[in-house]
Amino acid sequence: MNEASKKKYSAAPIITDENLVNFARSIEELQLFWLYCGFSVMRSRDRAQNALAQLLDSGVGNLPFDRLASLVQQGTLRAELEATRIGGWERLENFIRQTVALKLDLQAGSLEDFEAVHGIGLAKARFFLLCTRDDVRVAVLDRHILQFLRDRGYADVPDVAPKNRATYARLEAYFLQEAEKAGVHPAPFNLEQWRERASDLK
Repeated sequence: MNEASKKKYSAAPIITDENLVNFARSIEELQLFWLYCGFSVMRSRDRAQNALAQLLDSGVGNLPFDRLASLVQQGTLRAELEATRIGGWERLENFIRQTVALKLDLQAGSLEDFEAVHGIGLAKARFFLLCTRDDVRVAVLDRHILQFLRDRGYADVPDVAPKNRATYARLEAYFLQEAEKAGVHPAPFNLEQWRERASDLK
């Protein structure tokens, strides 16, 4: 067994503010970030990555997707998922099974490829791309960014991310206009606005 296959993902945080935006991720780092995107739907960062790390440590293989594939092959995925106590078993199990089966191209796949994965949706697909590709200009419309848009005076901004694509595109354009006016790439601009509003809610 080589060193990669013995690696413990629970030994250190998977995602931090410092590595959230990284346009030069390795394949392993891309896989970890993709999985984090799925696990962090309606979950705090700590809760999501602790559950993900525990699940990855229960599998075998060099890369994160390999480890999850091993759990699928052994028929232990659901039991190991439930052992993390993160909840949302059905959604996460479907997300993992689809991720493993599709063999996603995380380096060059399209937004539509990622939106199609069970449990990801419009916002998380964009979150993955925004934080991993320098040439991407999209908006992650979570409650903090929607509050930012309301703070800037935009009308008809809902409290939760819209599922309607046309509405999402309209609000996304507002955010990108603000990032352009500030002269900042949307990824660090998103993190800055998110931090400010998340800290206000503590």
